Amino acid sequence: MTFDDLDLRQPVSGASFGWTLKLAAGAVIGWLAMMAWQPDVRLGYEELSTGGQLMMIGCLFVMLGCFVFLMVGRTTIDAQGIRQSWLWPKRMKWSEVSSARFIGLPFMTWLFPPRLMLKRANGSYTVFNGGTPQLHRLFAELTVAVQNRQMQAKADELAARR
Repeated sequence: MTFDDLDLRQPVSGASFGWTLKLAAGAVIGWLAMMAWQPDVRLGYEELSTGGQLMMIGCLFVMLGCFVFLMVGRTTIDAQGIRQSWLWPKRMKWSEVSSARFIGLPFMTWLFPPRLMLKRANGSYTVFNGGTPQLHRLFAELTVAVQNRQMQAKADELAARR
């Protein structure tokens, strides 16, 4: 399988995270909000210094920002590359990819879906999340395409040496 075999003329897009992870994150946020509303916690917050209170407010905004992007994040794959919306957008062109891995946690894919880990030629890694079966299939196909491209490059290199 090669990149040409993949029909990427039309972009494939889907949620970056699955519904089970969104549900679990919503439950954690709800539980934290319930705990923060307790009188003892509010009294403890009032006893903090101004710097401590500002740090707590900052943590709250970071946590809520991550939660919002977890809910609305999208992963898009097209002929040029892959991108994911997040607090800091992720983007990689296919020409930059030197290797690919399709990774997942055994027995935990119901909560944490598999991810696509791409490596650039400079050695840096970028991990892309996919929350739909369509993205997972395409992640697996892209991994095979990248590995085939690597094998073809090595074969061409060996042929050139002869």
